[in-house]
Amino acid sequence: MLVSLVLLLPLNLNSSNSINHLSDFKWKNRVLVVITDKKKDIQDLIKNYNIELDEREFLVIQFDGKKAFINDKKMSQRFSNSLQKKIRNIPQEIHFVLIGKDGRVKNLYSKNANVNEIFLEVDKMPMRINEMKRNLEND
Repeated sequence: MLVSLVLLLPLNLNSSNSINHLSDFKWKNRVLVVITDKKKDIQDLIKNYNIELDEREFLVIQFDGKKAFINDKKMSQRFSNSLQKKIRNIPQEIHFVLIGKDGRVKNLYSKNANVNEIFLEVDKMPMRINEMKRNLEND
């Protein structure tokens, strides 16, 4: 099952070598880190929530504890290290890490979390409220 992620990334992944740090996405994307070694988890998440992820300018990163992947592409070790440093102190039962556009960890979620809970939390954030207002004005 191949999933298209074009809407989720405002970047050319052919230039993924130039993405060396999690902070490269600061002020551009919210980041949802999914801690798993199962690609299917990521594919299902994106397939089932593609519109919601796109609306909220999410970048989904798979992290297996050592390596980071975006769109099934293995990121540089430097990028993976920056991500590992950001989330190094989280409890082992955590499956989702929400990182805001400001680059700060906003919340942690277990595997049992409903993804819609994450979207609702994001929708309550001041920056997201402003984005929704701007989108309404532009329609």
